[in-house]
Amino acid sequence: MARPYAPSLAEMTDKAIAILDKNSSGFFLMVEGGQIDQAAHVNNALGTLGDVAGFDEAVEVALEYQAQHSETLVIVTADHATGGLTIEDAPQDGACPDPNAGDPRECGTLLHEDGPFSENPGAQFWVDWTSTNHTADDVPVMAVGPGSAALAGTYENTHVFEAMRDALGLAH
Repeated sequence: MARPYAPSLAEMTDKAIAILDKNSSGFFLMVEGGQIDQAAHVNNALGTLGDVAGFDEAVEVALEYQAQHSETLVIVTADHATGGLTIEDAPQDGACPDPNAGDPRECGTLLHEDGPFSENPGAQFWVDWTSTNHTADDVPVMAVGPGSAALAGTYENTHVFEAMRDALGLAH
């Protein structure tokens, strides 16, 4: 899908929940913000930030549903990180002095900063990249609802499957 996405991830999430909620036996829904990964692979800060914001809107839809259906477990996580994205409050020394000179994505061996971006009036930040590949960074897991306590702490990624299996009442 091309930006701006239509329908949005939040709209698709809302529609999927509305359809699946008709099943009296319950349902399982996985929503993937896969465009975040695609944007990070090419170090597209604006696309990455926009796609994260779009994913956040989809999570909000799921949380609104969960607030009305307390038996619902919502898990938010990623399968991996991409790009080595870092948020900085000022450009770092050694940043490309002229991003239009030569390859605009490279400064020696380091990818240059993107920005400035504005978070609030008067507050700016830059995005720095270390890679265009997947990274070994730990990814956060956030959960709310029955079984969410099983997802607190640090553990191997297969533990997410185990917590989901247990929440669904499936045999080991």
